[in-house]
Amino acid sequence: PSPHRCNQLRGGYLGSYDQGFLGRLAKHPGIARRTRKVIAKDAAEIFPTSPHLRNMVEPLPDGWLVCKNFSSKDIRDVIKIAADVSGESVEWDPPQ
Repeated sequence: PSPHRCNQLRGGYLGSYDQGFLGRLAKHPGIARRTRKVIAKDAAEIFPTSPHLRNMVEPLPDGWLVCKNFSSKDIRDVIKIAADVSGESVEWDPPQ
């Protein structure tokens, strides 16, 4: 993903919520993608079968990590889930 899209998932958005937000987001059933998690405390949880990709994470507050290697659709889904977890609504729908 582009640096701009990764920035959307860094501390400026996801990490700016209450202290328990990232933990609640990580537990949301829709946040996992196929065989890996999008947000975790350990890169091995994000890339369990691909150790060579474990450097493809971005640090978030409180020791959380977010995957940097996923599609634009996944990014849109994560933003919508994050809004749901935070109690906000998402009116913005990014270009496909």
